[in-house]
Amino acid sequence: MWRLRAALKEPLRPRWFRLHRLACWVLGPEWRTWGVLGPPLPPAIVNVFLQRGWGSAVFTIPGVVVHWAGVGKLRERWGVRVRRRGVDQ
Repeated sequence: MWRLRAALKEPLRPRWFRLHRLACWVLGPEWRTWGVLGPPLPPAIVNVFLQRGWGSAVFTIPGVVVHWAGVGKLRERWGVRVRRRGVDQ
């Protein structure tokens, strides 16, 4: 029923339009992006440390850098302009 209603209401929009719009909203300003995506990273590093030791935890740091670069690539691909806090554009 929901898919039919969405298809009749907006036939040209893709199926995942709302999820894409939400993701673009999150990726807009830096503070919102890292406020949502940042908190899971430290517990993940601690979990790796508890499971495998410090050697593996050190190797997760490049994963954080790759995560940051992936956000940049996703913004570029989707055409999301980064908005700075307190700056009108």
